[in-house]
Amino acid sequence: ALQNIQSLGANWVIYTPSWTYKRISPVVFTEQPGKDPFWSDTIKAVTEARTRNLNVAIFPQPRFETNYADFWKNAPRDTNWWNDWFEQYRRFIIHFADQATQSGAQAVVLGGDWILPALPNGKLADGSFSGVPADAETRWKNLIAEVRQHFRGNVIFAVPYNSTDFTPPVNILRDADAVYLLWFAKLSAL
Repeated sequence: ALQNIQSLGANWVIYTPSWTYKRISPVVFTEQPGKDPFWSDTIKAVTEARTRNLNVAIFPQPRFETNYADFWKNAPRDTNWWNDWFEQYRRFIIHFADQATQSGAQAVVLGGDWILPALPNGKLADGSFSGVPADAETRWKNLIAEVRQHFRGNVIFAVPYNSTDFTPPVNILRDADAVYLLWFAKLSAL
């Protein structure tokens, strides 16, 4: 696959290692053997891409028992739960920032389409407010700063492009080196 990517003239590979949400409350979010790649698996994949002179970004992804919309809908989303969720996400992203450093990756990607309820003014899939804490922006900015303490490469923040009334978290995006726009819009009517 890497040889094919290189022959197409691409110069970036984005790996999406995962952790699994085993429980919503209290939040249990960690590697699950048989579902999520081991540390050594991702290190080996990045090394193989780097030997072909490809740039690598690590974009960690959560796995859910059902789907992310149900996860957010069914979560209690009270103060204690949000504190726990942010701490679990912090462990998750720092783990992969350390992995990016060890593997020689050029970038680590935070965020994604699933993260919208945890951003400032977060909304659930049904359009209702998620109840994200008022200090969510500060929490995200602090997290980006902490990622930079663990990883010296590019820190990218992924946000979706869609036709809803999503307001990009501009102050958070300013702290990132780049924005990864996740494009889910139809390219044609066919």
